[in-house]
Amino acid sequence: MKGLALILFLCVLVESIWISFPITLLFIVLISIFRNDYIDLLAFLAGVILDLMTLRTLGVDSIFFLLLIYIGGRYREKIYEGAFIYRFLFLLITLVIYNWLFYKSFNPFSVLIIIILSTVLLLCFEKIFPEKNKRRLAV
Repeated sequence: MKGLALILFLCVLVESIWISFPITLLFIVLISIFRNDYIDLLAFLAGVILDLMTLRTLGVDSIFFLLLIYIGGRYREKIYEGAFIYRFLFLLITLVIYNWLFYKSFNPFSVLIIIILSTVLLLCFEKIFPEKNKRRLAV
């Protein structure tokens, strides 16, 4: 848990200081897909710290992060059975919505960066955290 907290804190620092890209959300969604230990508490704290550092309304990021964790948990079976395509679409849609709501921007270059980065990180996370009880769809 300490490693995940450190990674999320570094993501918050990078997002609030250097780039206006939803890297914190990207890692929260990826961690919630592949690991489920204490992610709601970490997401809430990361959202509060991100709101404080970017001078947004306090709690807005936390609510958005927790809502996405709830939706991801609700449809976890579909995300796991469908493997890469469902994970990628869920991640892409959430990142585009977050970018549009919080950064008020929607440009093709940003979407291209989101697609490339989320694909690379999804493939890396699949190698780091292999699924233990991988189910296959019955034909």
